[in-house]
Amino acid sequence: MLLRVNQMAVVVVLAFVWVDGYAMDLGFEAGYSLEHHSNVRYEANNAVEETVHRTYAGLRLIELGPIFESRTDARVSDFAYENDAYAAGRVKTLETLNTLWIIPRSLNFHIDDHLAYVPVDSTALLTPYNQQQINLLSLGPVFFINISPIDVLQLSYRYEKYNEESDASSTADNKRNYYSGQYVHQFARDNELGFNYHYKETDYKSAAYQDQDRGDWFISYAYRSPTDRYYTDVGQTNISYTGGLENSGAARVNLEYIRQINSARALRFTYRTELSDVTQELGYSQNVATSQPIVVNNIQVSHTGDVFKIVAARIEYLFSDSAGGLRLSIADEKINYTLQTTADEKRTTYSAAYSTNLSDTIFVGATYTYLDRIVRTTGRNDKLGNVRLSLGYRISPVVSLRGYVAQDKSESSDDTYNYIDKQFGIGIVYQTETMRSSEMSSRYIIRPVSQY
Repeated sequence: MLLRVNQMAVVVVLAFVWVDGYAMDLGFEAGYSLEHHSNVRYEANNAVEETVHRTYAGLRLIELGPIFESRTDARVSDFAYENDAYAAGRVKTLETLNTLWIIPRSLNFHIDDHLAYVPVDSTALLTPYNQQQINLLSLGPVFFINISPIDVLQLSYRYEKYNEESDASSTADNKRNYYSGQYVHQFARDNELGFNYHYKETDYKSAAYQDQDRGDWFISYAYRSPTDRYYTDVGQTNISYTGGLENSGAARVNLEYIRQINSARALRFTYRTELSDVTQELGYSQNVATSQPIVVNNIQVSHTGDVFKIVAARIEYLFSDSAGGLRLSIADEKINYTLQTTADEKRTTYSAAYSTNLSDTIFVGATYTYLDRIVRTTGRNDKLGNVRLSLGYRISPVVSLRGYVAQDKSESSDDTYNYIDKQFGIGIVYQTETMRSSEMSSRYIIRPVSQY
């Protein structure tokens, strides 16, 4: 089912690109790597060495024409294990946001697809068996009504279909009608205030979760200058369950602030507290300015139909020039479920990534990530560290040889989760310039009303 949904989305995207393809920027990469693990099962007292063969391909499409806009990242990886530590497998991811303008500045149609993974058990070891594929297909029209040169009314409808890969524990498949309205007043060219209301009707395929109606109202403010950009919204969320469960309600606050220090350096801060669920997290970039969803990969499959309270903050320092780049970040997040509490977590993540070109043909990179996680129900405290050093040699502008050494280490209050896995790998990759560009931005763009 998921494969058919993704194929349909890709066919639609390619059809639009063919119509409006003169502005298309298409990137592609493919590669093969041989990777060795000293403890591929992450077991404390029974380390299993394994060699993994990995082949992968990726596609990036950026289309910003007057009729069709698309931001698409798609990737597929195949894994094979020499000593059969795990069965051969495939991992697919897709993030595609597509806008077809039917009437310029007045009516468009969105077709979006989000393919990702959640763990079967978020508190267990993150082995290849411990993941579940999920998918959100979302489509519908958006109307823009210009009330005056500085006032606009935006109305939209989305039909959303959420599916999980067939599994006994997959019970959260659902369909959702999503209505939204926004009234925007523009004080200046890059300075606007919005009044927003979103309403969602969710029908679950299984009786394991009760159908629900959700209403969000909030006031938003957006500002952008050459040195500062911020977006904030403040409001309230209310959820009512059709099967008699106690209704839920909570404040909603989102904030993103970016300070452009100079052409190479920037600081970014994001904060959010609100009620959410896995479907909303998958489609987060459709409607909200904050940089990227935080919690999708931490929601275990048995909780994908639950509503949870997310409180999260992240601060980042970004540096980029022709020689390379540096990213430093600290993120703190709390996830508290409203119906089930077995997977409530608190996570603090510290990360650093640095890359540079030593010459026209040699580039190096280093990353370090440290995660401090507390599982609320058991009190288990995991401290996970990952360090990775990469080296690349460009044979040509698009073909490179790559190698790396890395180590994953876990120290836990439960000895079962203590392990060290040392890794090294080598491979070859074909990669166009577009695939080496910065991360994909969200659909949200602060722009004057007159451009709608």
